[in-house]
This record gives sequence, C-alpha cells and structure tokens, in this order.
Amino acid sequence: MQARKDAEDAARRAAEQQAAEEAARRAEADMRAGDMDLGKMTSVQLRTLVESEDLGITQATQEKVDEFRRRVRDALRAKLGNA
Repeated sequence: MQARKDAEDAARRAAEQQAAEEAARRAEADMRAGDMDLGKMTSVQLRTLVESEDLGITQATQEKVDEFRRRVRDALRAKLGNA
C-alpha cells in the first residue's frame, strides 16, 4: 500500500516538474512584450524600438538577432512591469 502511494507521489512530482519545465520553455520562446511581437522584427526595427523606448541597450558586434531580441524583450517587459 505504501509503495503504491510512494509511486503515485513520485509520478505526480515528475508530472509537475515536466509541466513547470514546459511552461518555462514557452515563456522563453514567447517574444511578445506588451502588444508588440518582437519575433517579427528585424535587427534594425529592434534597434529603433530600443531607442524610442529609451531602453539603454545596444546590439553587440557579433551578437545574433535572436539573442538581441531576447534582451530587448526582457528589458521592455521590465520597463512595462510584466516580466
């Protein structure tokens, strides 16, 4: 009886952990900030957005657009208060 309960608890914990990991992956992939979808913006559009929102970040010389987009998203969410 106890072994069955332990197995059920372990299965429940594993399912909860898997759900939490999936939620974290979705949050990382979500490129929306406010009403803007940053996933559709080019690096030039992102730089313009950074300047217009006065985010104070720049794209490094060898930085890929996806990484820059992620940093812009995080800075914009922090500014908007929905990080």
